[in-house]
Amino acid sequence: MKKLALFAFICVHARLIALPLWFEPSQGQTYPSVQFQSRDIYLRATSAAIHIGGSPIFFRLERANANARAEALERLPGVSNYYLGNDPKKWRADVPYFARIRNHDIFPGIDLIYYGNASGNLEYYPACRLKAKESVCPFDSR
Repeated sequence: MKKLALFAFICVHARLIALPLWFEPSQGQTYPSVQFQSRDIYLRATSAAIHIGGSPIFFRLERANANARAEALERLPGVSNYYLGNDPKKWRADVPYFARIRNHDIFPGIDLIYYGNASGNLEYYPACRLKAKESVCPFDSR
């Protein structure tokens, strides 16, 4: 029976990994500073944390706007439900999925957009508005 349960877990996990990347708004199901999450990816206003094999890798935007407003873009079908513990006040139901996240004014006139590529990996790019000044957007990874 244990072997069957392990096999079922491996099959379900393999199918989840094969799905496209989606983002969920943080509604208390993760760390308070996290704005959006996707599997083992946690997005904050000025940084992202990716957990690989239990070890986090952090990407941080130097001198970025810590108050950047995050916006979910392109609603996807499906939702997540989190019914953990015995306290219904902590349960989260119908948490929506989105294809992209846009952090507005991460630098003056520059937004940062996160999305999943065709392989399901996290990618991002800066979106500059016409009146944005030329600036260096330094990235720091640890």
